[in-house]
Amino acid sequence: MTFGNRIFLWFICAIAVLAADASFVYWNFEGFDARQDATGRMHQVVSELAFVRGQLHDVQSSTYLYVITGQSEDLAAFDAAISGLPPHFSALEGLVSDNPAQAARLKLVEAQADRQIKTAKQIIAAYKKDGPKAAALLAKESDTNKEMETVRSTSYEMSAEETRLLSAQQASANEAAQRTLAAGAAGLALCCLILAVVFWLVRAEGLKRRRSEDSLKQALSATKKGAEQEAAISTMTNFLQSCRNMDEAYDIIQRTVSRLLPETSGGIFLFNNSRNLVEMASQWGDMPGAETEFPADHCWALRSGRIHAVSPHGVEPACAHFKEKPPGGTVCIPMQAHGDTLGLFVVTANAREALTEHELRIMRIVSEQASLAVSNLRLQHRLLNQSIRDPLTGLFNRRYLEETMEREFSRAERNGQPVSALVMDIDHFKKFNDTQGHDAGDAVLVHFAQVLAKAARKEDVAARYGGEEFVLLLPNATAEQAEKRGNEICAATRAMKVSLGKGQVGQVTVSIGVATYPEFGSKPDQLLTSADEALYDAKHSGRDQVKRADAATQGKGAKAVGH
Repeated sequence: MTFGNRIFLWFICAIAVLAADASFVYWNFEGFDARQDATGRMHQVVSELAFVRGQLHDVQSSTYLYVITGQSEDLAAFDAAISGLPPHFSALEGLVSDNPAQAARLKLVEAQADRQIKTAKQIIAAYKKDGPKAAALLAKESDTNKEMETVRSTSYEMSAEETRLLSAQQASANEAAQRTLAAGAAGLALCCLILAVVFWLVRAEGLKRRRSEDSLKQALSATKKGAEQEAAISTMTNFLQSCRNMDEAYDIIQRTVSRLLPETSGGIFLFNNSRNLVEMASQWGDMPGAETEFPADHCWALRSGRIHAVSPHGVEPACAHFKEKPPGGTVCIPMQAHGDTLGLFVVTANAREALTEHELRIMRIVSEQASLAVSNLRLQHRLLNQSIRDPLTGLFNRRYLEETMEREFSRAERNGQPVSALVMDIDHFKKFNDTQGHDAGDAVLVHFAQVLAKAARKEDVAARYGGEEFVLLLPNATAEQAEKRGNEICAATRAMKVSLGKGQVGQVTVSIGVATYPEFGSKPDQLLTSADEALYDAKHSGRDQVKRADAATQGKGAKAVGH
């Protein structure tokens, strides 16, 4: 074989090696494209599942809101949430059609969602037909929270499966890259002529492999972080729905924001009752230079009704409620619920110039949930006050007093402590109504209620018992302490100035009867009867004085109201 033939043979071998190597690399590229397509599909499945969970959460929250408020906007939100589900379920069916296990889980999610929607519709129908109590009872019996948790659990299983498949794709990509490197090394050993081409192919494949790894790592990290944030927001929302007072809600919001937005500070500012000032209701972290109370027009967000974000070196105007310009970026979000602006949600970046778009989205979601929680708690507080407060004086009403006395008597019996009751009746009250009109009588009642409220300790219960008769319940107070308190109330009543128009209604006095458990009553009604008989004695002894119940006066008098 001539030299030329040997060269030609090696050239043919080199061409064959090059062709085989090129074919092998091309096959791996095709596999990479397929893996990229599968990765995109898996991300889409996770995104669609997150949207479905959000819509089902909206179905549940709008159902509860409609039952609480009866607002048509909440019913519209319920209908919108339901109508948004079918397209996404259809998209999910197409995405998981090649995975029987995921398709079975999706059918389970759809069935669970149908049950939840059916239950929500039954609750709304019960509200429309029989009112909120029937709806609340049905909601309690059907346990919609458990249904929602079941849907969420199944959907998270699907998300976890997609995450596992993403990891498998990464492993497959690693194996393909190793095969490509091996082929490149063999080609380099057999054919130096194609060294540059093989090196380029290997290098190109290595770059693509690293990009694929980085993309998969970022996708896994983003998916994990997104799931954690979504779970934190969902947990916050569930807890906010169960809060009984503002302090509980503020604590939950603070903990959630500190977890979702580390290295930030902020606060919640609410309008005062007169709506002329915005006052700080809650704060987390340090906000140097932030006003705790300011007019609404000091904030650009409240002026415009939109989010107002400021960076230290930006052109946006800073809000005047910061006495000193914060070192980092600030964001103000108006807190709105049910068409009403409640206040302001403020977050400052401690060591950064601005918050990211993702962080802004989290802030909007947290602000919306905080606004709903504040609005609902205010509504609950208003309804509770209407049920236990006297509308004229603002004191507790008779029903609340009787319920409280039952609890206090049980506690006193367990702990061996006294309980005293002061029964009070405004002297000659009928005269004020007859000579100066009912407005004068109402003014006397309101002013006396203020005197009584100031005389009450935190643990005491001041109540309007009926007409011009009032009761002050003093837990863990002896008869001597109660009598002293009664004398203080008598003195404060005598000094009371009640204005009516341009004049005054005249001097007001009060007669008070005192009785103490257990000496003068082992039950609430017995104690009140003893105190009332002492009041009768005070009336007949000249009024404007305090009389303690004793054995000599028991059973002598009738009710003293109207004297």
